Amino acid sequence: MDRKYILSLIPTLVIAFSLSGCGSTPNNMTGSVTDESAVTNTDSIDNSSSDDSAKTDDISTEDTKPEDIPEGNRDIDNDQDLQLYQSYLDNTLKVNDTYFLDKYMYEIEDFGEVQAYYYDIDEDGKKELLVNELFYGFDIYDVKDGSVYLLTAGDGTAAFCSVYENNGHIYIGHSDFTHMGRKHLDLSRYDADGNIVEEASIYADYFDSETDQYDESSTFIYNDKSITMQEYEAYMESYRLVDPEEMEKAEYNSIDVGSAPAADYNIYEEYRTIVDQTEPSEWDRFQLIDLDADGQPELFATCTDENRPDAGMQPYMIVGYNQQGIVMNDEFADGVASAGGYRGTLYYLPGTGKLLDSAVYAPLGLPSDTIYEMKDGAITYTEYGGFNVTEYPDDTADENWDPMEHGEWEWMDETVSEDEYKQKFLAATENTTGKAMNEIDYMDKESMLKELEKLIQ
Repeated sequence: MDRKYILSLIPTLVIAFSLSGCGSTPNNMTGSVTDESAVTNTDSIDNSSSDDSAKTDDISTEDTKPEDIPEGNRDIDNDQDLQLYQSYLDNTLKVNDTYFLDKYMYEIEDFGEVQAYYYDIDEDGKKELLVNELFYGFDIYDVKDGSVYLLTAGDGTAAFCSVYENNGHIYIGHSDFTHMGRKHLDLSRYDADGNIVEEASIYADYFDSETDQYDESSTFIYNDKSITMQEYEAYMESYRLVDPEEMEKAEYNSIDVGSAPAADYNIYEEYRTIVDQTEPSEWDRFQLIDLDADGQPELFATCTDENRPDAGMQPYMIVGYNQQGIVMNDEFADGVASAGGYRGTLYYLPGTGKLLDSAVYAPLGLPSDTIYEMKDGAITYTEYGGFNVTEYPDDTADENWDPMEHGEWEWMDETVSEDEYKQKFLAATENTTGKAMNEIDYMDKESMLKELEKLIQ
């Protein structure tokens, strides 16, 4: 089960994401390059450094164009697609077994609304649906065989999803412009069937830079082949970021979300359905715990099956509720990750509605804390902090080098003293001692079903 760690987002980044689709714009990506200038930039690059490596050179671009389809047919198909998108936006159609408001409720709760747009991504004359998640960029939906499906999406701040234009074509970009020491952009062009027909990758790496800026000595890559800084900037300038202001705004039915279910709504019946229908390989242990002390317990679930996707990581689900029904928060886990450097424990803080993920990250063993809070049934992160190394040893084999002596404590991306960190941590956790999720006295499926039957009656 994938878990999304959000440890380095600040309010200014949120604003930048929503306006430009990028955490921080590359030095020369201004968003105002015209088609003519794009051609000039790419044509001026020395063919000896790019022709053989360009992934686009070996791909046919003879896909169907909008002009190949009779205009009347395009209008009918577009109207039918828009009706399907609107059904999803109106919360009457599921995509991947999930309603629109269930998927994006956390965004609506945290920021008041979620931005959705229509734009022709695959150049077939019909518009696709784009939903803008502030931290991940666009979720892009298309229609195939009369069904709405997710074509592509962002995957964290290292793969932020945006839309670009170059030489009359539309590309989906997955970018990493927010992490230190690199600027990466992967671009894909799709046809009407959802197939990728053209790809490009443009990378700049400058991990040794003390100013976190690239220069002539940095590493620049275009489609797996080394290029110069000038060539890198020319390639970047040739792709124009499409601003959401250029797209057609999509509307959805917003709702007022309450913190409690309707009076005639039996939450225990919903819990029983979840427990009864779940597979043991997904969730096999359960408990009822009133996380936010409102008198109505949430359903906690975990999986102890040794055949789960990552045996070192124990997954958790907390089922909350609001006036619309249940909210399944199922992206939490702790333990020791088999891939990556995460080692941590997830705690719930009784009576506060909060969770604490206390972890260290290999290879340096740097500590971090992330606090989550449940609001209207949905659990989202609220505050975070940890220790960040600012100086690295010249000799990486130096066993006496202690990373905790060469860095600084940070809380919400602001440098603080160790004492200040402790004070902010106590305030965020409401000075409450957490209880480890892996030490909860869980029930098996049969026992939980019997307990729920009693509560239903």
